[in-house]
Amino acid sequence: MYTGFKKVIIETGNIENGSLREMPNLEEIVLPYQQKISIGIDAINASTKASLMNVGYVLSAGNRAFYATAFEVLDFQRLVSIGDVSPFQNMSKLKSIKFGSLVTVNNSESFLANSTSLEYVDIKKVKYFGPNHSNPSVSLRFYGFNGIKLNCVIEANIALATADTTDGTAHQSLKKAKANRGAIIKFYDDNGNYVSTL
Repeated sequence: MYTGFKKVIIETGNIENGSLREMPNLEEIVLPYQQKISIGIDAINASTKASLMNVGYVLSAGNRAFYATAFEVLDFQRLVSIGDVSPFQNMSKLKSIKFGSLVTVNNSESFLANSTSLEYVDIKKVKYFGPNHSNPSVSLRFYGFNGIKLNCVIEANIALATADTTDGTAHQSLKKAKANRGAIIKFYDDNGNYVSTL
């Protein structure tokens, strides 16, 4: 594997499974503009200096795709699918992440866990926030935001305000983020209008 590269330019196609994994010097990935891209399983996993990439046309991200990378800001305008094992864990430098088109997170366990610098999350389009198993009220639902920065602002879709199937209140991971991390949870309707705060 060519671990010495600092910059990789992908002219066509996707970032395949594991193709840029564990590249200790990789800092920048340039994707083709206006071409729809998929990022595979473990694609950039543990490339701990990776911090620059234009993600505007990314449609999907596989399991652990961005795990332990150095991105500070990610704005996924077109992302509609993510792997069940969150692509966004252990991103200690991540400050802001936006999902402009994502509606479904099949498994909320560890969704943004251990993103210790995370100050802002936009999941205003997400209406279904896993997990992907038969009993949605079990404890796996708690851990989507473990370890985020204190007082992180999470802007969520109003559907998540009643997503707890045990009592019709807010999704358990949002309640835990508020209780344990002091997160500020704001709910928005489908048009992006503010509705209420948890």
